[in-house]
Order: sequence, then structure tokens, then C-alpha cells
Amino acid sequence: GEGNVEGVFEFGGRMMGAYPESERNVDVLQTMGKFALDAAFFERAAFYLEEYNKRFSKRKDAAQLLTSAANIYFYLGDYERAAKTFRQVRSVGNRQQVREANQRLMEIYAESEDWEQLARVSQTALEQNRNWLGASFHLGLAYSKQGKDDLALRELQRSSQMSPGGEEFDQAAQARSLFELGRLAQKSYDSIQFSPDSNLQEVLGTKQQYLNEISEVYGRAINTGRGKWVIASAHGLARLN
Repeated sequence: GEGNVEGVFEFGGRMMGAYPESERNVDVLQTMGKFALDAAFFERAAFYLEEYNKRFSKRKDAAQLLTSAANIYFYLGDYERAAKTFRQVRSVGNRQQVREANQRLMEIYAESEDWEQLARVSQTALEQNRNWLGASFHLGLAYSKQGKDDLALRELQRSSQMSPGGEEFDQAAQARSLFELGRLAQKSYDSIQFSPDSNLQEVLGTKQQYLNEISEVYGRAINTGRGKWVIASAHGLARLN
């Protein structure tokens, strides 16, 4: 019952207080973390996992447990603590853990619409892997939201042409990059207006060029089969027509 779980926490806390340097605390913290997870005390579980990393940072599993703590905060929607912990993971983790931390940070900043931080994290991720579709897309998204359309176009075109592979993160990124490309082209299309001194033929030709481009990228987004972006792109096409 809950009382037993609290008893484990209390006993473990006393043990760590009495013998802070003891190697036995490896087992104590692991046990307390497991009990906290089993009892759905997620924040407490994350705290114990972080504490483990703090005390036993040299151990092989320390960075993985810190990653687990960061993921708990992420799933709880505590983005501030998740971001802080994932940043820690980036400085201590192996290649795979660092990639996971970068991915989560991109998700956090895209969700919270912090475009400046999103641009920074995406750039860092691309320095480590220039061919990461998800990072290229998120950099394009950040530029687009900051009104840097030329830079956005470059990154979005790049990510839309990459192969997404089997990762969910990259597949969703590719579908959205096609939608965002359509939106950028639509913005340019809408900005071309007729005026008394316009060359009618020229304006019509440019608008037709954008129409073809928009139809093509929205069509490709629809073909990805990614629900949200299929609907968004179909709506964009309907509005266009």
C-alpha cells in the first residue's frame, strides 16, 4: 500500500543521509526510483534518477537514468525542467543520448513557440549531423516564424528532399516541411498584386508559377499520409482554388 511505499522512501532517505558516500546507495536509489515509478509518483521518480546521476555520474548507466528523468518531466508537461535536464544530458551522454536530448529540446521549443531557442538547438543538432532531416526542418520552421523567409526556404526545401527513414520524428518533420513550403509559396503568391503600371502578362505568369509550386508541395504533403498535414494541405489547396 501507499504506507509501505512511503516507508521505503523514508528508510532510503535515512540511509543516504547517514552514509552519503556509500556504494550501497546505488541500490537504495535504484530501489526508490523503481518504487516511485510503480506507485506512479513520477516527479519523485525523476528526482531519484537525477540524484543517482549526481552521486554516481561515473557509472555507465548514469547518463541513461538522467535521460529517463528528463523524459518523465517531458511527459508530465514540465517543459522547463525537462529542457534543463536534457541540456545536462547533452553534456554527459553518448551519441544516441545526445541525439535524443536534441530531439526533445526541438519538440519542447516548437511546442512552446520559442523560435529563438528552437533555431539554436536545431543549429547545434545540425553541427553534429548535417543530414538530420528533423533538425533541418525545425531550423526552417524557426526561421519562418521569425520572418526570415529566404533562410526558411533554404532549410525547408532541403528537409523536404531528404529521405525520412523509419523515425517518426523525421517522417512527421518531412510532411510538415512540405506544408510549410506551401505556406511560404502562398505568402509570395498573395503578395503579388496587380497595379495600373503592372505588366499583366508578367504578373499572371509569376502567379501561375507560384500556383503550380504550391499545388505540387501541398500534393506531396497529402501523399505522405500524415493525418494533420494532409488535412492542413488539403485546406490550403481548397483555399487556393
